[in-house]
Amino acid sequence: MYKILFVFALLIVISIPSCHCRKEAVSSQKTLNDSAIAIVKDLYLWNDQVEKSDIDKKDFSDLSDLMKYVRNFSFETKFNRAVDQWSFAIKKNEWDKISSGIAGDFGVFVFFRNNADLRIRSVEQNSPAGKAGLKRGWQIVKINNSTDINTSDNSIDFILDALYESSSITLTCKKEDGTIQDYTLNVAEYVEKPILMDSIYNEPSGKIGYVVVSTFLGTPVETFAEYERVFTKFSTEGVKKLIVDLRYNSGGYIYFQQLLTNYLMPSSAEGKVMMQQVYNQKNSSSNSTTKVKKAGNLNIENICFLVTGFTASASELLINSIQPYYPNKFNIIGQKTEGKPVGYMGYSVGEYYIFPVSFKNVNANNEGDFYDGLDLNFTRTDGIDKNWGDKTENLLANALSLFNTNNPLSVHSTVERNAGLNYKANKTLFEKTQFKGAVMMK
Repeated sequence: MYKILFVFALLIVISIPSCHCRKEAVSSQKTLNDSAIAIVKDLYLWNDQVEKSDIDKKDFSDLSDLMKYVRNFSFETKFNRAVDQWSFAIKKNEWDKISSGIAGDFGVFVFFRNNADLRIRSVEQNSPAGKAGLKRGWQIVKINNSTDINTSDNSIDFILDALYESSSITLTCKKEDGTIQDYTLNVAEYVEKPILMDSIYNEPSGKIGYVVVSTFLGTPVETFAEYERVFTKFSTEGVKKLIVDLRYNSGGYIYFQQLLTNYLMPSSAEGKVMMQQVYNQKNSSSNSTTKVKKAGNLNIENICFLVTGFTASASELLINSIQPYYPNKFNIIGQKTEGKPVGYMGYSVGEYYIFPVSFKNVNANNEGDFYDGLDLNFTRTDGIDKNWGDKTENLLANALSLFNTNNPLSVHSTVERNAGLNYKANKTLFEKTQFKGAVMMK
């Protein structure tokens, strides 16, 4: 038998699946590998391809290498490639912190606006950076007194080491008013907030709600309370149009995604299909359908999502689930999303949890093969030189224009167009700090 991690409140219980799997042992890497391979052959979404592979003949130095190798056996004819980029292994103590929204760093995250213009893309409110007053959009002109900040590999390595491998750092920041100030930060643990900001704008088209949902990880108590607070406010204030900002939300617990979906659904969707989870043929008895249970009193007329290439998994699932219920009143603005219509559960192997992709998600229209990312209504770039909620920030400005005039802004600045050229560097910076996934909760 093997242990399955039912990831609600991170409780580990014993489950006996249909395959004859070897007992978990920690005495040798070979035994750990065999246990992981047995799990993959049973539960991996493309397990039939693994069964025909040479994986049993391979020697893996650790489970992380094994799970990366498994990804090769996810060939989809429609896309003419192996589509799994996500199956992974992680040490249990690391996962317990990540999944509960506990971080241990400075709480400041960065992107390049152009080759030599490093900006703060996000700040966690409860972190050392948040408490020091750093803001999204500020330019970082020095790191530990060094001005060698650019998208070269050496500079990226320096930035990653300084921000995420050090116990203290001094950032010299240029604020929106042009003033420059040094901030010295020390690493500390903090709990991430699921909602970074929310606001209501009184616009020509009426009251427009705006909410930045940064993650679907965290604790149930805080997540439930934040959703209730925000959507009660929107309902009380008479919001009829809503902008949901998921530009950096790379996923998390499906349960939290479903809860948010229930707040966003119209009352007319009550009892109808929200999403379906489909497992491999061997485990088709686990296929399930989740139906809408409308939460709160907010009933919006139009909805717009702001996304980037860093919007992934549970965030994409939320958008895909909602789309059938807002015909002609639904827009996605930004850049192509990650393209992860699948999810996983965690299984205990030694000191690791392994997460093989185990199911795919489809909406009420049976749509869900978006391995190339969700289709956009309007392609626009991330305005990382502006703070959250700034009406001149590129993505938000386009969404407001769309609601007010039925058209987004027609012109990008040259700087914003060129921001897309820094995707490779920004992806490296992003993946160092963000979990990407849709994790099943039981």
